[in-house]
Amino acid sequence: MSSNCDVLVVGAGPVGLFLACDLTRRDLDVRVVDKNDGPTDLSKAIGIHARSLELFQDLGIIERAIERGQIENGALFYSADHFLADIRLDKLDAPYPMLLDLEQAQTERLLMERLAELGGRDERQTELVGFVQDDEGVTATLKTSSGEETCRARFMVGCDGAHSAVRHGLGSDFDREAFPGNMLLADVKLDWELPPTASWSNSAMTACSLLPPSRAAARGSSPMSPAM
Repeated sequence: MSSNCDVLVVGAGPVGLFLACDLTRRDLDVRVVDKNDGPTDLSKAIGIHARSLELFQDLGIIERAIERGQIENGALFYSADHFLADIRLDKLDAPYPMLLDLEQAQTERLLMERLAELGGRDERQTELVGFVQDDEGVTATLKTSSGEETCRARFMVGCDGAHSAVRHGLGSDFDREAFPGNMLLADVKLDWELPPTASWSNSAMTACSLLPPSRAAARGSSPMSPAM
């Protein structure tokens, strides 16, 4: 089986889905594929910054994003019990002066909705297993639940994360350094005396911010000793 498209997007996370939406609304024939069964059910990356919110506005999803998320107007910093700073995000010179807490699971579903509205769709259980390129484009081999197929595209874009099959296929290095230490990350229920539009952090790199009201929970992160 074979197919043709203008752009093959590999990876249906937030980046791949956003790109697919943007290209589809510009009348390009786009396929976005992902080897996983469906969107993540984890909160993962939750902070959407002011510039990204402007892009959400341009894509036509800003109202839905704000409705589903939790607005943060600032961040409070402490060293033990000593107050250090109050960083105001609502003073930014931007159309959306805030940080929006929205779980990645919700962000992906929101972008999937928008892609469907534009006439596209994400293809799951579809894995890139190889490709060759020439002066005219790329021929990709995709593994699906029905077997293998080829897809001919003018362009292919790798949005498939740290272990990118596209990057490995190109032989491109991913230079990086490991951050020393371990971090504990959890979505928890807690008593919260601070304003609902604030996040909190201290000098020990422990931090906390509220998740959207529908979750009735907060995101907490803290350094963790190797013995834990």
